[in-house]
Amino acid sequence: MSWQTLRSQAQLVSGPDQLGPVVRTSPDLLFYPGSGHDLTPIVLSIPGRAQSWGRRGDRDGSLLLWMNDVDQSYAAWPEDGKNHKTGDDRLTLWDRHSASAVVHGPVSRYELGPEKTPLAVFKVMRRSDHGERLHTVLFSRVDSRQLVADVILRHELRVRCCMLIRQGGFSRQLPGFQQYQEIPRLLERHARQIGPVASYLVDNREEIPGYRRRPHPRFDDWGWQPVELWV
Repeated sequence: MSWQTLRSQAQLVSGPDQLGPVVRTSPDLLFYPGSGHDLTPIVLSIPGRAQSWGRRGDRDGSLLLWMNDVDQSYAAWPEDGKNHKTGDDRLTLWDRHSASAVVHGPVSRYELGPEKTPLAVFKVMRRSDHGERLHTVLFSRVDSRQLVADVILRHELRVRCCMLIRQGGFSRQLPGFQQYQEIPRLLERHARQIGPVASYLVDNREEIPGYRRRPHPRFDDWGWQPVELWV
């Protein structure tokens, strides 16, 4: 299984095919379950910084932000060409970095696999004090456990960094599902199949079994508590 098999099972519903160019680079994932419409990882240049986060022997390569949220209110998100502030207007990170994130060009919508998982593929122009850059972003709307099982594991996609930020806030988390514990457990259970996750960004001060806390750039007002890096 691979990005190629994922592409073969993706039915284009509207917009141009933007999944094809993604498949050709076979990227590793920056996985943001329960993201809502929070584009903070792009504004903070996490795709660039994540290249240096991880364990010895991690390969370099392209990185892709994959956001996910099951809430129905995101069924039409994002809108073409819309300037997105953030998932929570109380955050000051964006203002501090003089940041904006604008959907650049059309949004392509797909249905993945027999489950017909909704997937949007789009480009975001990030402008901040880190400079200006165009990023491709994927956004799916499904239970995070189902996304891991039906997409990440089925197609053996590598997760380089998993971000567990304000779970239950942006995401309106499903009752009884503890994403802070369950998502790492799912990914680590299948590490032989998809490879180990190189790092986690977590804001609830819980330890990630098998990982160690490391210093990193300060993202203190992004999460419920200061965000910690585990590698």
